[in-house]
Parts: sequence; structure tokens; C-alpha cells
Amino acid sequence: MSPERWSLPIALTYAAMLPMIWLTGFDTGVVFWRRSDFVDLGGYDESRLAAEDVHFLWRLTRMGKGRGQRLLRLRGVKAVTSTRKFDQYGDWHYLRQMGVPPAGWERSFREAARHYLHRILRERGEADGSSQADGHATE
Repeated sequence: MSPERWSLPIALTYAAMLPMIWLTGFDTGVVFWRRSDFVDLGGYDESRLAAEDVHFLWRLTRMGKGRGQRLLRLRGVKAVTSTRKFDQYGDWHYLRQMGVPPAGWERSFREAARHYLHRILRERGEADGSSQADGHATE
């Protein structure tokens, strides 16, 4: 995995994420699976605020272990990742979020998810107050 551009904060963010990538074996690039497995697992859990792809990979990994299968990372294949959120929120954005004490993670996570969703809705001209950013419709 390689970002579109590098800076010191992006490199530090990448380095901070590497232990989790090594620990889980999940790739941060492109992931493929069988359609039948996706359907059997019910696809992405759209009720999650974020990380539905990671949640799906956890479930896929569990299903694969039951079958004697495992995730396979292709060596020598490079995926270029977007720096869109760094471009929008600044290169120190993720590191600042990582600095939140564990007791505040859920609140911080929910605030970030709402912020991202409302920004997307504003950009699309859909910010009408009926957001489901916190998992509940508002009217």
C-alpha cells in the first residue's frame, strides 16, 4: 500500500497503523472474495457508522477458519490509496484522533462519523436534517 503523496504526518499515521495490519493480517489495499461468501455473510453491516469493511473481513475470516481457509495477501502487488481525507482535513487529522484517550473513543468516533457524513451530504446538496449519522433518523 502506498498513498498518493507522502508527508511526515501521513508517514507517522501509516506507521501507527502497521501493527494492526500485521496483527490482523488484513490488507489495506484491494480485497477480493467470492460473491457467494459475501451473500452468505449478509454483506456489509450498513448499521455501522464506519469500518463496515473491516467488520466484514472479521466475519469472512471467521467463516474461512471454519472451512480451513484463510485470507491471502498478494505479494508484490501495489495499491495506491487516496489521500482525500488528509487533503480535506489536514495531514495531522488521523494522528490527532489517535490521541484521544480510550474512554473518549466512542464519543470521538461518533462525532467524526457525523462530521464526515454531514460534509458529504452538504457537498451533494442533501443536508436536509434527516441524517442517520448516529444510527437514528431525525425529523
